[in-house]
Amino acid sequence: MNQQQVHQHRRHKRLIDKKVQGQFLTVLVLIEVAIFAIGMFVIYQEMHAAVESNLYRVHQIADDGRPLLIMAMLMIIPWVIGINIILLIIAARIWQRNIQVIVTDLQDILSRVKQLDLRGYHIHAEHHEVLQKADRWFEVERERYHRLHVEAVDLPSGLEQISTEQTTEIRNRLITIRNILPGH
Repeated sequence: MNQQQVHQHRRHKRLIDKKVQGQFLTVLVLIEVAIFAIGMFVIYQEMHAAVESNLYRVHQIADDGRPLLIMAMLMIIPWVIGINIILLIIAARIWQRNIQVIVTDLQDILSRVKQLDLRGYHIHAEHHEVLQKADRWFEVERERYHRLHVEAVDLPSGLEQISTEQTTEIRNRLITIRNILPGH
């Protein structure tokens, strides 16, 4: 297999909901920027306090300030990690609720088709690309079932007394029914 064939068989990542995922990404980036800015401000305040406390000392051991910076960073890192974990849990719950609404509506459509309940149906949840595709498929199947029903109802009953012209008509109707069925 050459390189181009390998790339053709790879799974392509697709966004499930560009709007929701875009909002999540925007909010998470803004929160990360805010966390970083607050962390830098706290580190600045710690360093400023250290400089102020040592500014007028005459006898001071020469120190480059790295331990103070490391201590300030070690104080900030657990907060950043904790806030990120909380945000990820909240984002996962929101995302799970969004997916659950879509899956519930999709399961409703599929169970209706499985039971051959092809009456008019309207999706109650906000329109999502997956649900819109399922709704279009449902409408196509409903129209196909209706055409099959029309053809089957027009078949003559009482097969014992069929004339030659009725046999031709039955054959034509059965060919039409076969053409309506999927895969033909």
